[in-house]
Parts: sequence; C-alpha cells; structure tokens
Amino acid sequence: MIHVVGAIDGQTRCRHYHQDRDVIAIKFKCCNKYYGCYYCHEEAAGHDAMVWPTDEWHTHAILCGGCGAELTIEEYLHCDYNCPSCGISFNPGCSNHNHLYFASYPGERKLIMPKYQFHAMNEEAAAAISTWIYPTPYTMYSMDDSEDTLEELMNGEYFYAETADNPCIGFVCMGGSARVPGGYVSGIYDNEAYIDIGLGLEPTRTGQGNGTEFVTESLEFIRRTYGHTNFRLVVASWNERAMKVYQQVGFIKGKEFASSVRGQEINFTVMHYSSSFLI
Repeated sequence: MIHVVGAIDGQTRCRHYHQDRDVIAIKFKCCNKYYGCYYCHEEAAGHDAMVWPTDEWHTHAILCGGCGAELTIEEYLHCDYNCPSCGISFNPGCSNHNHLYFASYPGERKLIMPKYQFHAMNEEAAAAISTWIYPTPYTMYSMDDSEDTLEELMNGEYFYAETADNPCIGFVCMGGSARVPGGYVSGIYDNEAYIDIGLGLEPTRTGQGNGTEFVTESLEFIRRTYGHTNFRLVVASWNERAMKVYQQVGFIKGKEFASSVRGQEINFTVMHYSSSFLI
C-alpha cells in the first residue's frame, strides 16, 4: 500500500479535507511523496512546495483512495471527477485548488503563492469599502459611506483582501457581523459548530469569474488563521449568481427564512460548508 502523509483513513482523507468525496492524494514534485493535501505537505515536509509543470503531466501523481490506482495528472484533470479505474466520485471542489499543485504553462516551476492576501481591517481600507456601490439588482449590498458603516467595518471582525494590482479588492467578515436579524428568529444560528462568514468583492470585479477563487482563498485564510473548518453564510434567495459560486466551492443550500434589511423584508437562504457534514 502506498503511504500517504497526513491520511486519517484508508481512502486518503486528511484532517483538513475529509468529506465523502475527498478521496485523492497528490504526489508532490518537490519530494516525490504523496500527501493528503497542500496543508499536509506544509505541516510535514519542512520545505516549500513546487507545482507540476505541464510538460510533466504524464507523471503518475494522483492516487485514488477508492481503488489505489495511480493516475497521471493529465488523466485526473480530464476524468470528470470520476476515477477511470473504479468509478468512485472525486470532489469537484478540488478543482479550486489546482493552482496549488499544477502549473499553468509548460516548463513552469514556481513556488506556490495565493492570489489574495488578507489583513485585519484598517481605516484606509474601511474608507475605500464604505464607498462601494453595486449596480441593480445588487444594490442591497451597497455601502453608504456613513460613520456607522465605518464603525462596523472597524469592529475587529472584518479583514480586507489585496492583490498585486489592487490594495483593497474585497473583504471577509466573521461572527456577528456576518449575521442578519431574521436568522436568530428562524434558529439558523443555534448550531454553534459553525462560524458565520460574509464576503464582498469590489463592485467592478463582480460577475467576471473571480468569485470562486476569492471564496476559496477566504475560507483557506480563516482555516489557517483560526482553525475553523465549518462555515455558514446567508445569501439573498434571489441571488442565484452568488449561490452558484458558493455551491462550486462546496457549500450546501439549507432552509429559507425572511429578514428585514434597511426596512425591506427579504428572503434569505442559509448555506453550509462542513469538512464533516455536521449540518
């Protein structure tokens, strides 16, 4: 049997990712060993990870936890999330992490760097976010540049995100700042196994395919910084664009409930992401 560093069962699941379909392990180019995930490598390897260049995608570097077959990277990326040997289903959400393992062009051998860097909210970022105005039909997410808005953004539960070309491109919040009043009445916040989160991208960056990567890296930031693995968020039920992004990352839709927002009654849907399906 092939040894998988970080595995907690016989199907390659690890403590970071152990949902039903988390059944692959990845061989890392830098040390030629299988690990349950990138974080398993980060914790155990003692060196920086390297991605596989495309001219080496013929390498058998993916281990199926269902049958033990070793797939080439090319086979894995084109198997439609099903093992070609045994048919077991792989987690489609793993595709959000491909950039951590596989290079984007031939010959590339780069160290892994996330696209977004997260920092505790500061006054400069809060001032910028407080002016964000979203177009119809997303106006309910617009900020009003008020003192109350600035005070909330600076309450210690918000983080801003920057990229190489934008010093404030998005934000993520946790705890009470991510909740809506109607959620308390409907009981969705009764399960304390989850951390509540809220996210936002700068208005000009929405609707352009940035959402999945931003949500994925936001979750990884919270997981690495605070150790949370179970996440909960609420989204306006009419906002199918946002719900589609969350589902692509791995969130599951839950119950609907109503809550007042700025004097208007709006239907919301609660969504959960759990590494152990404790919904």
